Formats: sequence, structure tokens, C-alpha cells
Amino acid sequence: MAQYNVAPLERLVEQFERMPGIGHKTAQRLAYYVLNLSKTQADELANAVVEAHTKIHYCSRCCNLTDRELCPVCANEARDHSQICVVETPRDATAVENTHEYKGVYHVLHGSISPLNGVGPDDLTIKQLIARLGENEVAEVIMATNPTVEGDATALYISKLLKPMGVKVTRLAYGIPVGKKARHDYFVEESYEAGIELCGTEVKSIRQGRVNLKDSWCSVDKGELFVNGMHISPFEQGNIFNRDPMRVRKLLMHKKEINRLFGIVKQTGYSLIPLSLYFKGSRVKVQVGLCKGKKLYDKREDMAKRAAKRDMERAIKEQRFS
Repeated sequence: MAQYNVAPLERLVEQFERMPGIGHKTAQRLAYYVLNLSKTQADELANAVVEAHTKIHYCSRCCNLTDRELCPVCANEARDHSQICVVETPRDATAVENTHEYKGVYHVLHGSISPLNGVGPDDLTIKQLIARLGENEVAEVIMATNPTVEGDATALYISKLLKPMGVKVTRLAYGIPVGKKARHDYFVEESYEAGIELCGTEVKSIRQGRVNLKDSWCSVDKGELFVNGMHISPFEQGNIFNRDPMRVRKLLMHKKEINRLFGIVKQTGYSLIPLSLYFKGSRVKVQVGLCKGKKLYDKREDMAKRAAKRDMERAIKEQRFS
């Protein structure tokens, strides 16, 4: 029986399939959706893609994405330009900005040092960061690279470069507990910061790292965000002040953000997963990921990559304590 193929449709499916987290079936659905658009809608979609590639470029100061000379953050004189938050990607800068708490400016590296993937310091915007420090009075650089082997290596490399310049370098506090299984089972498309309501001696248990995020998830009920399945072990000296280790806990986030995330999860099949807990000052924060489940071959690929990174991780640990 002859196979029914339409070449333009197959090419469209292939293009969608190249996108992260998009499998063959999802790519087919997207392709058929595009085919069902009117010519005007299809032209608008195509023009939007072309316009984005044509007009969007790096900010001349922080290397974030913008369609102007300076991005809105760098152009805002009300921001604290003496404090620079260094992130890996524009999406990371957006995640920090969505907390509505950070008032400084950013620097986007567009990646992290990863010898296994052929990415070195010269492939990132580290030189531009050094140039900024020479041109402006900067009091503090916050390293907010991801809590991965590559992210730690990048933070360590930049910290050593900045040390002779007399600039204060701090590392964003990441994960007393980190949900490693979540990153194994899901693609993390975006991440957000949320507060969390804690009771009794739970904060003391978290300071001791006695938290398990395995199999935990977030849910939205009546416009509020909750974390389920998070286990906080009872504090040994807590006695009557200890609470149920598995109780459902409320997360604190702007209602507009909660409603937006709920709409995405409801319509596209994403999940909200707690990725880590960390202290920000005296308050406990939760990193919540907008995640999509991985397929088996994606998990196997991740396992192979982790095995290849072991030598690199050992080298970084030796460097830290040398």
C-alpha cells in the first residue's frame, strides 16, 4: 500500500519537531493547526517569526534581548545600576523579574561553560560583563547561574575573574533540598519564585536540609497555589510544635501570575513542579517549574550526559576546596 505523504506538510512537522519538548505527535498537531489558519492568520504568524529574527537583538549593555539600543531595564534610571544579576538566559532574567523584588540590573551570558558541549568562556558574554565593570561603578555582582555542574563552573570562573577587581561577588542561594527527580522526569520550560506558608518548627527542619521534594507537585485551587507531597521531617526538639510532615502548604505568588500559569497548565498539559527550596534572607522561597514530561529516550540521554559529567564535577569540587 502506497504511503500518503505531503512534502510541505512533512517539512512543517519536521520544523516543529526541532523545538525543545515537542514530540512527533505534538508537531503534527501544530502543523495541522497552522494549515487550518486563514491566509491572513498564516501571514501574520510568518511575519511575526521573521520580524522577531530581524528586529530583536542583544542589548548593547546587558546582552538581554531587545528591539532597541538598550533594554527597558538598562534604560530605566530608577533601577540600581550598581548591582548586576548574572543569569544564563533571557528567560532566567524574566523569572527573576517576575518576582517583583529585585531592583538591580542584569547581565545575560547566553549559556554556561560546558566543555562536553564545546562551550567555553569565549562563547559567552563574559568579556562584555568585564567591560561593564570597568566603565561603571558596580558594588555587587550576583551570580544567578543555574544550580547545575555547568552553572556552578561558570559562577566559579567568573568569580575568580572578578576577584582582583575588588567587586563583591555573591552566589544566589540555591536549594537546600533540590528536586533532582523532577529535572530527570521533566523538561523545565520556565521557573518562578514563590513564598511558602510554614508553621511551627518547619523552618528549623528546612535549615537542617530535612526536606524531600520527590514526587511533590503544585496545584491551583480557587485561585491559590499549593504544594502537595512535600515532606518536611519533624524537628527533633519540636515536640508539640511539629506539624504533619506531608501537609499541603500554600505558596505565595501574585494572583495574576497564578491565573496565567493555571491557564497554561490547563490548556497545554504542562505541570507545575517544585524544583528547590532556598533561603532569601530569613525567608524560605520555592522555585516552581513549568514542566513538561520527558519521554523514555529523553531520560536515557540525560543519564548518559550525567555519567559523562562525573569527572567534570569531581574537578570542580577539587577546585573549590583547593
